[in-house]
Amino acid sequence: MKIDQLLVRGLAHPHFCEDALLYSEVGHHRWLIAVMDGCSNGIESHFASTLKTKMLQKISKEWYYRALHLPHPEPKLHLGVIIKSLFNLLKQQQQLLQLSPYELLSTVLIGLVDAKDKTGTFVCIGDGYLIHQGEWWEFEQNNQPDYLAYHLGMEPDNWYQKLNPAITIDNINQLTLATDGIHSFEAIHPDYEMEQKIHIPNYLTGSHDLNLYQRFRIIESEWKFAPVDDLALVQIHLEA
Repeated sequence: MKIDQLLVRGLAHPHFCEDALLYSEVGHHRWLIAVMDGCSNGIESHFASTLKTKMLQKISKEWYYRALHLPHPEPKLHLGVIIKSLFNLLKQQQQLLQLSPYELLSTVLIGLVDAKDKTGTFVCIGDGYLIHQGEWWEFEQNNQPDYLAYHLGMEPDNWYQKLNPAITIDNINQLTLATDGIHSFEAIHPDYEMEQKIHIPNYLTGSHDLNLYQRFRIIESEWKFAPVDDLALVQIHLEA
């Protein structure tokens, strides 16, 4: 198994990258992967994305050590428990730091992948893209994501039931999670051919001998394209 990642600050964000990513082992051949996309209209949205990353790291460590002694629940239930733990941690920090919802606005596209069974379960809170062997799942909310932070006054079980159902994928070979910056590439040289633009998302998410950073450098230095929006990619490769 191999996990690759790419995190790029977009041209529209001169100071901070508002996206974040995570991949972390949770035991029993399972990996937690996620990409977060901060809201540009929020307050210091890079903080919201990074905070969720740290929380998911904490949750992952707890499950990893738990797995030394106990079996995991079935994947959908397992991912649901993880997401509700994230909800509770975020609610605690909001109260502790006296944060407004606008300081916690970022999307979360999260998945639990079993490297042994080659299966994955995924939930999107907001928007993003899931790509598996050329097939794209687009989670789109007309640029108005229903952020987790809007619902921290609810009970986590009630909130979770209102989310879109989890997606399950079998026979995983290569799979990518991406924020919507994957479709924001624009030419950085006015004389360059725009036809290359349509190939960029598939070039980054498809099978290739080069890693994600090497492919991005080709896009940037040879094709002369760069993302306007921030971009986070997590790509997992399982052996055939």
